[in-house]
Amino acid sequence: MNGQHFWTFCWLRYRLFVNQLSRGGLANKVILAILAVFAVLFALGAFIGAFFMGLFAMPEASPDVHIYVWDGLTVGLLFAWATGVLTELQRSESLALEKFLHLPVSLWGAFVLNYLSSLLSVTLLLFLPIMVGLILGMIFGVGPSLILVLPLLAAFLLMVTALSYQFQGWLATLMVDKRRRRTVIVVATLVFVGVAQLPNLANIYFLGNTTIKNATVENLKAHQKEAEERAAAIAEIVNIAVPAGWLALGAKAVVEGNLLTAALCLCGMTFIGVFSLRRSYRTTLRLYTGQYTAGRKTDVAAQPTASAAPRLAADGSRMVLPNMLEKHLPWLPEQAAVIALAGFRSFLRAPEVKMILLSPILMLLIVGGIYLRSPWHVDDSMRPFMTFGALLMSLVFLMNLLSNQFGFDRGGFRIFVLSPASRRDILLGKNLAVVPFALIFNVLMIGALLILYPMSLEHSLAVIPQAVSMYLLCCMQVNCVSILAPIQIPPGAMRPRNVKMIPVLLHLLTLFTLPLTLSFTLLPLAGENMLHLESVPVCLALSVVLCAGIVVLYYFVLGWQGRWLQYREQKILETVTEKAA
Repeated sequence: MNGQHFWTFCWLRYRLFVNQLSRGGLANKVILAILAVFAVLFALGAFIGAFFMGLFAMPEASPDVHIYVWDGLTVGLLFAWATGVLTELQRSESLALEKFLHLPVSLWGAFVLNYLSSLLSVTLLLFLPIMVGLILGMIFGVGPSLILVLPLLAAFLLMVTALSYQFQGWLATLMVDKRRRRTVIVVATLVFVGVAQLPNLANIYFLGNTTIKNATVENLKAHQKEAEERAAAIAEIVNIAVPAGWLALGAKAVVEGNLLTAALCLCGMTFIGVFSLRRSYRTTLRLYTGQYTAGRKTDVAAQPTASAAPRLAADGSRMVLPNMLEKHLPWLPEQAAVIALAGFRSFLRAPEVKMILLSPILMLLIVGGIYLRSPWHVDDSMRPFMTFGALLMSLVFLMNLLSNQFGFDRGGFRIFVLSPASRRDILLGKNLAVVPFALIFNVLMIGALLILYPMSLEHSLAVIPQAVSMYLLCCMQVNCVSILAPIQIPPGAMRPRNVKMIPVLLHLLTLFTLPLTLSFTLLPLAGENMLHLESVPVCLALSVVLCAGIVVLYYFVLGWQGRWLQYREQKILETVTEKAA
């Protein structure tokens, strides 16, 4: 690949980016331009702040402080970089290179271009000025020998970007099978979330409260010194064992004048980066020579599966088992019941929904660990408000599904457009499809809360109508957002496609205003505090009355929203079926 090819590909990527912004509309361009200006100003301010920190603060710091500073920057960069890698998984490398291989360019040239383009990211825009500014400040403040940290930083960036590029290439080989693609994305995201939470969980469950007996000034100073020495020893061991810590270890070695350790860190990170790039290229070469797809094409139609065979009864007659869509939900119109069951079945098969279902479990582990470490004392009068917070949190977990009900349909939304079903029944079925997940979240969170903080029978029973009221109020609000601002979600991905800023802002506004909307369900508690009738279950009675009123309100609002959906369905269809820019 010559220089003309390189600049042609860069121009092509630029045009694709500009076309994507053009399809987003004028408001999208303006908002993104403002964000870009703020990002550049932040990077400039971060560079200046880091420079003065290295010039005035770091000369007086001990070598241990240097390793802490660089460890903090390393952890922040790795977290942000890993988040960006996960959000880009649906843009597999194979899809990008296949469009260029018919041009007069070698595979190696396309590989290098793809790798260099991966360096252009928001993460490096935010962290690289901080690191370079800190090094330049230390060169003027500590001494010219700190210039040796610059090649250490370059080797570290080479190692991180090359390893992530190799990881993406390996995932591309796994995702050649489209059935495995969604599972790979979900597993990779879950592993990342689990690894990110390991330090927090270890701190919660394995590090108890440290109490100091006879807490005199001398004991406090001795304890602080001991803790600092232990933290320094642990940090040095971790930095030696983990390659990601070699940047901090090398920077500390340069400050101490230990050039041999710094050289070993430099050589180690450079070797890992070069080796990863070599492995990535070999993986790409094997991918495009068909070594990962050879022998996988089988005549599926000629091999009947066991599930396709008819099931026979004892007398030889065929047994007909009812499908989920053939089941009947009582007290519901048939069309609404079918839409609810179909939506629920679709959610069960979606890997992104499985990730959403794991989020409250992770939160229960964290909150439960914090409680076991230091139990909280909550007055009886405040415990009903805690149930409101738990119900609110369960709805927040489901906002990705509730506020974008048509974004997951994609081409399937044509069924609703062409269907003679009432638009009111469509919205009702969509709302009911999420009820099982909301029920699971409520049982988990409210059950754990009642175990830790028992309440009176009246307040415990009042949680049921309160949960129904909160869910219906939430549905009335998110139905409007789903109709007005749908966002297309590609299959098996958590990242929206063809994002426009106005719909995103509306979704964020809905998330922030949701507590205000649901706060009306606290009126029964306010009435109980005002009436002071101890022998009468005021809170339970008012909760039931309020729930009945919200059900009636939901019935009338749903009809109006159904007519609005019918008016907007063509716009929604264009949005959820729009091809990638």
